[in-house]
Amino acid sequence: MVATSRTQQMSAGSNDDVLSWNSEASITDLEYTILEDGPAIGKVVSFGKSRFQGSAKISPCPMSVITVDLATLDGLKGGEFGELPEGEKLTGFEITFPLNKRFLSRIAAFFKSCGVLGVEETDVSMSLWNDVVGHTFVCETKQREWEGKDGSIRKSNGIGRFLYGEDADAVIKELEEARRHDHGSLI
Repeated sequence: MVATSRTQQMSAGSNDDVLSWNSEASITDLEYTILEDGPAIGKVVSFGKSRFQGSAKISPCPMSVITVDLATLDGLKGGEFGELPEGEKLTGFEITFPLNKRFLSRIAAFFKSCGVLGVEETDVSMSLWNDVVGHTFVCETKQREWEGKDGSIRKSNGIGRFLYGEDADAVIKELEEARRHDHGSLI
């Protein structure tokens, strides 16, 4: 499973972020949000199709590309997703799923977390990708560390696993209890 993040924070409607074909910009100006490891709730914003070019272990194959908005559980305890400050939410997070049997259990877990595949179902149809946009899911975020070309240690966001069934219910229950405690009722 390959998880990449395009976390450049873009202001809706801001012309300052738009580049032309002749523009020059510095990558040092980009801001990235690194979420803390732990439970998160996401919403699927879009789905696209691409191609995985292959690697030493995996043959070239079709690839699903979904774009999601994620919020940490701690962030969601304080308010609705749209009200969260930067650092507690991540918009435009891209997750790729090569359509290869090696990733079938991860694809199934994602579908189950979104609610488009039953928790007990074992047969997975790739046509379900068309149904995920707009669905919410529960996952565990996991920071990934890697060494940059300059030798510095860098961090990026990743998904450790997708939760469904009792695991997802426990996260949602914790969120509901925290909101009830902090706000007197669910937000």
